[in-house]
Amino acid sequence: MWRDQLRIAIAPDRLLAVRISGTIRRQILDKQDISVSTQGNDWRTALSALTDLLKQPAWQKADAVVILSNRFAVYQLLPWSGTALSAEEQLARARHVYAQSHGETADALELRISEGDLGEASLAAGVERELLASLREGFKASSVRLVSVQPYLMSAFNGFRNKLGRGALWFAVLEPGMMCLALLDRGGWQSLRVKQTSDNWFDDLQLMLRREQVTNGLAEQVRRLAICLLDGQKVEFSAADGWSLERLQLSPMHGFSPETDGHLGMALAGLC
Repeated sequence: MWRDQLRIAIAPDRLLAVRISGTIRRQILDKQDISVSTQGNDWRTALSALTDLLKQPAWQKADAVVILSNRFAVYQLLPWSGTALSAEEQLARARHVYAQSHGETADALELRISEGDLGEASLAAGVERELLASLREGFKASSVRLVSVQPYLMSAFNGFRNKLGRGALWFAVLEPGMMCLALLDRGGWQSLRVKQTSDNWFDDLQLMLRREQVTNGLAEQVRRLAICLLDGQKVEFSAADGWSLERLQLSPMHGFSPETDGHLGMALAGLC
């Protein structure tokens, strides 16, 4: 029997939850946007709010997919090794790369790897083991089955992959206080930058693009930008700059409009 799906997004200052029924004809049954008070990138307050939510009858007896804010993930591109590696070999290689770039703090991270195509880089994401352990324990105490935990960048990329195509482009994923900017070509990762942003995030984005164009030969030629935002804010480049700008949005479904419910986008990331 088909169980409803809970799509839950956890950020330092917010818990987003959406309950969905159906597979082909999806329907939103309930949605919550819960603000939490915290310091920095601490996740404990949001997890406490999730524990309380899962006690409510409307949020029980379902399967759950959890999307973690990019502020909880440490990303690293793993260049093509020159030969095909097993999953165990790829993970060992990723641990070595993280140990070199992050020192002892890498020991506290659980790594996930999104394999690239043959000859292309793979994307690794490290998440605190303590966060993941606490999350799993919270679901064990409920009637909800946790089926997947995904960092936001990976989930957004997988969800919009067909729209992005295989041509060269910039792929930007933004959330309050954080921006991920990737250069993609042939469907693969060419570069990735992660940056904290100010309230003037669009200025930050333009500055990052200019810097990348200076340091990356391919980047200088790329004028297509696909941007994933969590609200209805409009963004525009001057036509004189020669940019092609595409706003990535989720498809409408019963109970969800990308125009008015865009703030729930992180929770629904990965759904086409």
